[in-house]
Amino acid sequence: MNKKKRFLIAGVLISIISLLTIVAFIDKTESWHSADEILITIGSYTMTLEEAISHEVFLYGATKSYTTEISKPGHNADEIWISVNGNEMNLEQAAVIKNLCGKDSPSSSYESDISLGQFANEIEISPGKSLQDAINIGDFCAYFWYTGPWGSCIDDPYDYNPNNCIQTRVVYCRRNDGLQVADSYCSGIKPSSVQSCTCTVW
Repeated sequence: MNKKKRFLIAGVLISIISLLTIVAFIDKTESWHSADEILITIGSYTMTLEEAISHEVFLYGATKSYTTEISKPGHNADEIWISVNGNEMNLEQAAVIKNLCGKDSPSSSYESDISLGQFANEIEISPGKSLQDAINIGDFCAYFWYTGPWGSCIDDPYDYNPNNCIQTRVVYCRRNDGLQVADSYCSGIKPSSVQSCTCTVW
């Protein structure tokens, strides 16, 4: 191979590497859609995605409307496709059931093919962070103490006084998607699962 051909091949390789480097450093957020351009309706309440995140609507539900119309409309919530632990749905469906906690099986790829709308990894909710990123790392996971109803008043096996009885109930740490998790996820003092009661001796 002569010197001219070697220089030509080297020039082509350098050009390809340079192009790939430029593509790798392009800020992907330039093609993202902003959270304040997406309108969400939950029940009778309307707001932007940005407001829904700010007011923790995906954790605790909607209690009021914040915005009913946006000046630069992008998409409605039913046009945003998300993946929550591998289960794909649109954002409106997820908002209704308050299920955007996807940290168990995070996924940033989608099997569904949508003709209208955007995938969650194309929605920017903060600089450099997509809606799908927030779902995957648990930004929309909330934990609270679940307490079941008190049971019947029964004889306390550790108390010899026949009038001293107890009631029990189920208490555990629960995630906002209904999953029971380790107590360490919940903050505050765990509610008691046993209380004293007075039973009548016949």
